[in-house]
Order: sequence, then structure tokens, then C-alpha cells
Amino acid sequence: ILSVLLLGGSSIFGGINFIATIIKLRRPGLKLMQLPMYCWAMLGTSLLVVLSTPVLAGTLILLSFDIIANTGFFNPCFRWQCRSLSAFILVLFSASCIHYGPSCLWFS
Repeated sequence: ILSVLLLGGSSIFGGINFIATIIKLRRPGLKLMQLPMYCWAMLGTSLLVVLSTPVLAGTLILLSFDIIANTGFFNPCFRWQCRSLSAFILVLFSASCIHYGPSCLWFS
């Protein structure tokens, strides 16, 4: 599990590296719409990696808590229902994104 977490961290940092390179280190005068298809494909892939890998890492951390500390994150027969709390947080976040628009994802 630790090795997969390390692999996920390196994937996140690699994705951030590609995004920063494509956005900041373009030739002067080159607009985003003039970029080659390879750059657009790498930008899309890097965005997906940066957005989805932390979710998988969080799931792995919760799974390791289940294995080591005998918590009930993935055990439906366990008394404490943690999934209802995570679903509530997810619904709250998505409702705020619908209300405020995509600007809720950007911290400026």
C-alpha cells in the first residue's frame, strides 16, 4: 500500500510539472489555442491525474486504517457509518460548486 501511495505522489508531482510547463513556459506570443495536439493531450491527461490520484490515495489510506486499526470505513456491518459523512461532504462541495460556479475550485 505504501508503494502505491508513493507512486501516486510521484504521479501528482509529474502532472503538476506538465501543467506548469505547458501553461508558463510557452514561447512568447504563442496562445493556448495554437498549441499542438500533443500539448493538449498531455494537459488533459495531467489534469485528470492531478484531480483523480488524491482520491485513490485517500482510499488507500482509509483501507490501511481498516487493516491496521480495525476501523469500519469499508465494513458495512460496522456501527459507525463514515460513508454518510463523506457523502454529506461531497454533496455540500458539489452544491457549492453549482452555486458559485467553477470559481469554487480556484483559490486565488
